[in-house]
Amino acid sequence: MQNQVKVGIIGAGPAGIAAAVQLKRSGIFPLLFEKERVGGLLHNACLVENYPGFPGGIGGKKMVSLFQEHLDHYSIVPLYEEVMKVKPGQQQWQLFSQKDRYHLDYVIIATGTQPCTGDFASSSPRVLYEVYPLLDKKDCLIGIIGGGDAAFDYALNLSQKNMVEVVYRSRQPRCLPLLHQRAKKNPRITLYSEKRLKAILEENQKLQVLLDNSKSRHIERKWDYMVLAIGREPTFPEIIQGADDMISSTLFFAGDVKNGSYRQTAIAVGQGIESAMRIFFEEKKG
Repeated sequence: MQNQVKVGIIGAGPAGIAAAVQLKRSGIFPLLFEKERVGGLLHNACLVENYPGFPGGIGGKKMVSLFQEHLDHYSIVPLYEEVMKVKPGQQQWQLFSQKDRYHLDYVIIATGTQPCTGDFASSSPRVLYEVYPLLDKKDCLIGIIGGGDAAFDYALNLSQKNMVEVVYRSRQPRCLPLLHQRAKKNPRITLYSEKRLKAILEENQKLQVLLDNSKSRHIERKWDYMVLAIGREPTFPEIIQGADDMISSTLFFAGDVKNGSYRQTAIAVGQGIESAMRIFFEEKKG
């Protein structure tokens, strides 16, 4: 009976992967939807240091490869389809992807977040919002805008092969003191505090960037690439409301999509497992 339960998981980051594995262990065969690639934001991570079992930390790319191995072990193959809409039917959810429509008993939303662009949204290939496209670059000068954990983790990652300049508005960055200290000690990273991005121009295959401070003193920099790391916001497929009892008992949210500032791999994994267990116990009751 359990094998006939239809569960759709939207997003193959840490939360979605954990949910899929737990469901498969429970005898439920989920559909795992992913619009891009397995691993989510872990592709950007320099070092994950608070995941139990890795006391020396683990690189984001290595962790993604281990998560992929876990999916392979349970013969879970993601469906590479972007989910556009989820709406309740009479007794099941209807999930609409770019390729097909699915009827599901349960849906787990694990779609994570998307970058905030602020006033500097750009279509230039030299302005990015994540760092994984730059990890093979070397001997470049890369600017990072932002003072949070992500900005400093990006800087440490990119500084392995490049020179990096980090720009943030406050006197002290918002990141963990540990990351700040590492960046200050890194000769390939330069920190610009109390500065803000004023303008971006692209010319001669370089970004000409104008920074200013509270005293309106301008600084011009020329970067090969720039990464905007000024925050992230939840990203959802369109969810059509209409059946409150279904929403409360058969629709789940797991991972960064619901966690606000508490975006951590370990938290996302735990929530994915919890969602899968709730589905299993719901089926056991019914």
